[in-house]
Parts: sequence; C-alpha cells; structure tokens
Amino acid sequence: MKKSTKRWILNLLILSALIAMTVYLFVREYDFKETVGFLLEIDPLYFVGAVVLVFLFLGFYGLAVRILLKLIGEKLSLVKGFVYGCTDFYFSAITPSAAGGQPFVGYYMLKDGIPVAQASVAILMHTVFYKIVLIVYGLVAFVVAPEIVFHTSPVLTAGFFLGFTVTAVILGLCLLCIFSKSVVYKAVDRLIHVGSRLHLVKNVEEKERKLLTAIEDYKHSASLMKKSKGTALKVLVTVFLQRSSVFAISYLAYKSFGLTGHGLFEIIICQVILSLAVDCLPTPGGVGASELAFVVIYTTIYTEDYMAPALLFTRGISYYFCVALTGLVVFINHIRLIRKTKER
Repeated sequence: MKKSTKRWILNLLILSALIAMTVYLFVREYDFKETVGFLLEIDPLYFVGAVVLVFLFLGFYGLAVRILLKLIGEKLSLVKGFVYGCTDFYFSAITPSAAGGQPFVGYYMLKDGIPVAQASVAILMHTVFYKIVLIVYGLVAFVVAPEIVFHTSPVLTAGFFLGFTVTAVILGLCLLCIFSKSVVYKAVDRLIHVGSRLHLVKNVEEKERKLLTAIEDYKHSASLMKKSKGTALKVLVTVFLQRSSVFAISYLAYKSFGLTGHGLFEIIICQVILSLAVDCLPTPGGVGASELAFVVIYTTIYTEDYMAPALLFTRGISYYFCVALTGLVVFINHIRLIRKTKER
C-alpha cells in the first residue's frame, strides 16, 4: 500500500473517531430526540436559507478563482469554479489543519487542462485574500467587540489570539514572498538545512526546488495584482462575501428560534472568534473542538434550552452537510475524469 494511501486512511480514521466521540458526548449531554423534535418545529425556510448560504460560500470560491484565472488568460466556467470550491472545502475538512484543500484543487485543475503555473497563481492568491479577510474580521472583533473576545473562557481567548497570530504569520510570509524573495528564500533554505541535519527533512534539493518555485509563483502573482488593482478589489470583495456567507448561517439559526436581542454583527463576531480559535488546531475540520467552543462562546447568546438545537443547526449545516455535499460533488467529478481518461 502506498504511503499516501495509508496517510489518507489514517486521516479518515481519525476524523471518524472524532465524529463518533462528538456524537457520543452530544447524546450524553443533551436529549437528542428532544433536540431533533425542536428543530422539526422550525420554519423550513430557515434551513433552505442556510443551504443557500452553503452554495453561496462554495460558489464565491469559484467566482474568486475565475476572476484570478481570467487575469492570467485562463477561462473558467462558474460550474467548474463551484466544483473547485467543493474540492477545496472537502479535502480541507477531512485533513489536519486544512492541509489537503489547495493541493487537490491544483491536481484537478491540472486534470482539466489548466497549466500548473496558472493554477498555482490562482490558488495562492486566493489563499492570500482569504487570510486577509480573516485577519480583518479578527481585528474588528478585538477592536469593536472586546467584551465578546474576553467574555469567553481563558482557553478560548488564548486560542483566538493564537489563531490570529498564526494566520497573521502565514499571511506575512506570503506577502514577504511577494515583496522580498531573497530574504524568504535564505530564511526557509536555512530551516530546510537545519531540518536535514536533525533528520527531520529528506530530499533537501527537491525541497529547495519546490521552495523556489513557490516563491516565484508569489512574485508573479504580485506583479499581476499590481497591474490590475481593480481585479484585486473584486477578488477581495468576493472572498469577503465567501467568508461572510458561511458565518451568517449561525445568524439564521438564531433567528429560526424567534429570538431577539442579538444582531447579525454580534453573531458573526462569535463565529470569527470560534474560527480563529479552532482553525489552527491539527484536527480534521476542527471536529469536537468546534462543538465544544460553540457551547462556550454562545453562552451569552443562547440559554441552555436553545444551545443543543443551535449547535446542531449551525454545525450540522456549515460543516457536516457541507462535507456530504462537497464529497458527493468531488466523487462525481472524479468519476467524470476517470471516464474522460479512458475515452482518450
């Protein structure tokens, strides 16, 4: 069995174990039948709205990538962009630290005839804008609503700042790659050699080649963005809408119970804190940690009677339904590519 296959099997086993543990803890803590019964009494339009937001989230990914690819001379249909959005979410959701999304999007782009260089530029630039939006949201949460940030448990507050710091560092490295190629290359090259001496890094020459290629991609991306600031603004707005659409699912959950007193902004800020606190954890999809963080963060929003239905609505649609949907799309697309290869 190939090493990569073993790794994927291990990832799926870990994810399955985390989901099983989460379900067990949920059933032990809450009355599952009562919770489901509570949700069945909700106006179905709220569920429809949440599903629409999932489709918008995936569609905005495709639209952003479409805009980026158009800038570098590659055409992409909205349907194919949606498929890439599904690919990114699915493989990010089932791999630790969301590490699988980008490589698989690149793989399927290559299979669809998009050159490696153009695919790399589009994926890398989307990542940069995605991080920028999350950083801006984090800053707004800290500056405008510090009472929410610090009202949660000390662990989650620390997680928020850790997640913010990690995201900022990653974004900083991306921007450094764009504006200072030599500094980044020397720094990372030194880390590679240190890792080699500690027997943590193998195939040093190959790693150096990949590093140089990645930096060149960032440099090329920067030059394109400088030439078309209008395109950069379009992508930024699109990615902002992408991120906001999935955050807004929690607000629909809140309104579905007929509750008042908390607005869209406050609910989204809670989701931003949760996202930053959990995203940097090395667990697939933040399963388990996200559910626990939700219960802690939303104590200021929901009473005990509403907590379980709100959790099931929000996470059920934004993660579990989304994994099922995107997994199905990825499977269909993969079968399509296999048949296409056989026909050749």
